[in-house]
Amino acid sequence: MRDWIDFGLVRDFAAEETAAYRLSTKPDCWVERYGPDALVSYKTEAALEQTLPELDEWALLANQQFERVFGRYLPKQNAERNPPQLLRRCEGAAQGRCSSAAFATGSILGPVIPPACFSISARTDNSSGEWRPDEC
Repeated sequence: MRDWIDFGLVRDFAAEETAAYRLSTKPDCWVERYGPDALVSYKTEAALEQTLPELDEWALLANQQFERVFGRYLPKQNAERNPPQLLRRCEGAAQGRCSSAAFATGSILGPVIPPACFSISARTDNSSGEWRPDEC
């Protein structure tokens, strides 16, 4: 898939227990993985609407699953920025069933994660296998 990370790199990251990396980069949108979650940062609604189905297709082809997908609108003025919003949650996460059909969709549910959770200080705690931001 064009503009998306190579599947071989994903396998390499998994082998090294790296759980936070960029999945896709486009001029108006990019997607990052943070453990079981994905964060879509976008400048336009059109970019978000185009990228979400691509994320589903990439996840299917790469045999990857996401428990939650967050969106973060990036306005031109920093003062207008808001925390990431939960766009959808996989209803079958506990059972390991997280295909795109299993996502609960609908209206955005409001601020869920403080901005500090998506910072350069995020790390993977390899002893528990969970992603834990340093400041959340």
